[in-house]
Amino acid sequence: SFIFSDVVKTEWLNFGKLRAGYAVVGRATMPYQTQLSYTFNSATLNGLPLGAIANTSVPNSSLQGSKAKELEIGTELKVLKSRLSIDLTYYNKKSFNEILPAPASISSGYVGAVLNIGQLQNKGVELLVTGVIVKNKDFDWTTSVNGSVNNNKVISLAAGATSLAVGTSRTGNGFTQHIVGKAADQVMAFDYKRD
Repeated sequence: SFIFSDVVKTEWLNFGKLRAGYAVVGRATMPYQTQLSYTFNSATLNGLPLGAIANTSVPNSSLQGSKAKELEIGTELKVLKSRLSIDLTYYNKKSFNEILPAPASISSGYVGAVLNIGQLQNKGVELLVTGVIVKNKDFDWTTSVNGSVNNNKVISLAAGATSLAVGTSRTGNGFTQHIVGKAADQVMAFDYKRD
């Protein structure tokens, strides 16, 4: 960060700071997704509990932690004797090796497989404006307004795939899916064909 108001002195600017940050972070997967795990069910055989496979998705021993890279640039300004302040931030985050569930045929014995197949991007702007409406020795009134815009996009999925089903409604008419080039978790539904 750089407080430029210490270098550039003006009457109208009480405080000015530029900041930037870059980070690379990893995220591990939930436990029990890389190998088979077992559990006991309530049924017994000869008085002994029966074991069962606890995984609902195909275990993936080569599953890797996902990784995210993010660049953030922002500024903080205080003007009018610090009665008005503005905090503005731009960010751009790309996630690689996203861990996503992919559906599998129920005949496999699993509902899906957990794979490193996603690449997502989030970029946007955040703004916080704060104003001191009233300030005297007996009473202070400060009001803040904030807002943000986030553009989320699926950059890629598995090689050659343009969409990936994520979840389905009980009726099977509605579902969510990731579509390359669109925001994650698009809500989709079947409809009647009309003539």
